[in-house]
Amino acid sequence: MDPASIPGNLTKNTSGSHPVSGTVKDHAGNESASATRTVKVDATAPAVDITGCPSAVVARNSTHAVNVTASDAHSGLATDPSGTVSLDTSAAGQHTKTVTAVDNVGHEQSASCTYRVNSPPGAPGKPSASSSLNNDGVFGLNWAAATDPDDNVDHYLLQHKDANDAGYTDVSGAGNLSSSSFAFTSGSPEGEGTWTYRAKALRCARRGGPVLGRLG
Repeated sequence: MDPASIPGNLTKNTSGSHPVSGTVKDHAGNESASATRTVKVDATAPAVDITGCPSAVVARNSTHAVNVTASDAHSGLATDPSGTVSLDTSAAGQHTKTVTAVDNVGHEQSASCTYRVNSPPGAPGKPSASSSLNNDGVFGLNWAAATDPDDNVDHYLLQHKDANDAGYTDVSGAGNLSSSSFAFTSGSPEGEGTWTYRAKALRCARRGGPVLGRLG
């Protein structure tokens, strides 16, 4: 056989089955019959897709998962992330879950789900009198609004405690306040006593941290 007659290397850059043919010659110039083989080529990365990624803020320590589907039409998958994949909600803030599929020739493809876990609101300010105090129980209170990274403070709750009370109780009519203020009116005045007040910021039925305000 004449080494110079051996066909050179062939490169196939597209996925699929490719027929490859060639002949060789001897030193007298006689040529062999053509030989054909089929070569399977995988030049394509696998496909991977995530569905069910939360678009809304999710509650801390809640249960959420995404569905992952991966496939490879040519060499098959060496690493297949398909199935139900849980999302970590143990910490507040933005998170990204990434899954990767790897086919049998080493191509990789990744998909990601970016979601946000509800952050606790900042504490509202200490309640203070917005009008002069008097003995008839008619006065107003206001406090600095709570800050919230997710902008989902739902409402405020105002509580009070008399000097001889063991704990705080909700102020009547002040359990679902849309603003950071409340007024005791002549029709519903504050009772007699020496009161301490605190406001709570709530979001999605979850309480934020209380802050105490003292009125003498």
